[in-house]
Amino acid sequence: MKIIAIDAIDINSFGGLVHLEQITKVLSQKKLFIKVYSNSFVKNNLKLSKNVSFEKNSIFDKNFLIRHFWKILFFKKDLEKRKCKVLLSLNGIYHGLFKPTILLQQNMLPFDNYANENYKTISRLKFFFQKIAVLISIKLHRNIIFTSKDLRNKILKNLKHRKFLQQKVIYHGVEKINNSIKKNFTKNNNKFLYVSEFQKYKNHELLFEALKKNKSKKKFYLTCIGRYNNLDIRKLKKNYNFKKLKIKVKKISKQKNILKIYKNYDAIIFPSLCESFGLPLLEAASKKVPILCSNLRVFKEIYGNGCIYFDPKNIKSIIDKIILFSTLKEKEIKFKVKSNYLKSTKLSWNYSGNEYHKVISNVIKFYEKKN
Repeated sequence: MKIIAIDAIDINSFGGLVHLEQITKVLSQKKLFIKVYSNSFVKNNLKLSKNVSFEKNSIFDKNFLIRHFWKILFFKKDLEKRKCKVLLSLNGIYHGLFKPTILLQQNMLPFDNYANENYKTISRLKFFFQKIAVLISIKLHRNIIFTSKDLRNKILKNLKHRKFLQQKVIYHGVEKINNSIKKNFTKNNNKFLYVSEFQKYKNHELLFEALKKNKSKKKFYLTCIGRYNNLDIRKLKKNYNFKKLKIKVKKISKQKNILKIYKNYDAIIFPSLCESFGLPLLEAASKKVPILCSNLRVFKEIYGNGCIYFDPKNIKSIIDKIILFSTLKEKEIKFKVKSNYLKSTKLSWNYSGNEYHKVISNVIKFYEKKN
């Protein structure tokens, strides 16, 4: 049984955890033994499948620079000692010399103009160094998986010699579709769900501002679910009267619990300014929940005309599309819902895992022939 290694040392979000769990579940059924190099967050929250084990080191909980230099200096030796055939790097940055290595690229911020225009100098410097680190990694290892064509195009335009790269776009997946899912909508279409972390580029404040500027007689209800710190919420409450605006904020719980609540809402609203994929939209699509979202290229790439798009930088555009949705007839909504649902049936985690397996198998075969 071939051994593959997955570098999950830098994963610190539940979205990354879901991806890791589902991919390892599929790969473990392919006559592969998987060693997951993990920090404490991953080890404490990841449900292991058969033929999957943890490789833990106290250094993996240190700051990024310490982890990075450990990978450069010691990772190769450790992987060779454990007889790993290939390394899958989930954060897309690896400057060590173990080969073959496959890089997963899913961080859009270093390659998007939004970050340079809207973040402070220290954050822009961080994104600049991340960008350089990613490009060096690609030049070193040349095997890349992208989570969307939009992300691929934005990264590869920074490289001159692309023909030597082995690259593939693999979309994220969603859990197996449950047939007992939402099919009816409330009379007013006014209950909205926001699922995301409270980070600047997620644009939740402009969404709150749009609800604040609502001059129609319609009332809208927004439930926000995601990771946040209490200080940020206290600041938001000073600027926005959550009770008056009908806004509820809840901390993220287990992913399975989140998936169950989609059916309680008329639509998901996702005002993000920068995304490499946007997993909550696919989850909503699989639950037959309508989608209102930013007019980002990546969303149009995946869903086409299945969403109601708005300009995420324009308050009027956001509230106008919310009001528009509340007036749509059920027939019009169902047309978009059906389109998105059909997309979600094709983008299962099984699809995603099988695509990863193809890439891994091809890379291993290439290096075995080469050596």
